[in-house]
Amino acid sequence: MSEELNDLRTRIDELEAALYIKVDPLQAVFGLSEARTRILSLLISSQFVDSHLVEKTLGIVTNMRVAVCMMRKDLEPWGITIRSRRSTGYWIDGVDKARINAAIAEYTELHAASTAEG
Repeated sequence: MSEELNDLRTRIDELEAALYIKVDPLQAVFGLSEARTRILSLLISSQFVDSHLVEKTLGIVTNMRVAVCMMRKDLEPWGITIRSRRSTGYWIDGVDKARINAAIAEYTELHAASTAEG
């Protein structure tokens, strides 16, 4: 049941992105859920992230191991790695942050061009 629900949520996100109802570039580019998009945004803007920071900053109570595992699978095609260390947390290194920013810039440029045309 929950897998079917996740599939439906993913499909809704895809359709909304296609209609430009949601314009979050991270979500549109990487196809993440809203919660995982917010966690990725925190990973980009912070040196280290742990479950306490996610709960405190984003108000998301989640099992970080599961969330990061799912995000790693989502980001794998892009060659982006979420690293981790016990007692430190999770992070994305500078090279991968640059890849994310480049993908967002490309999406934003293409989106702006298609919006200007249509």
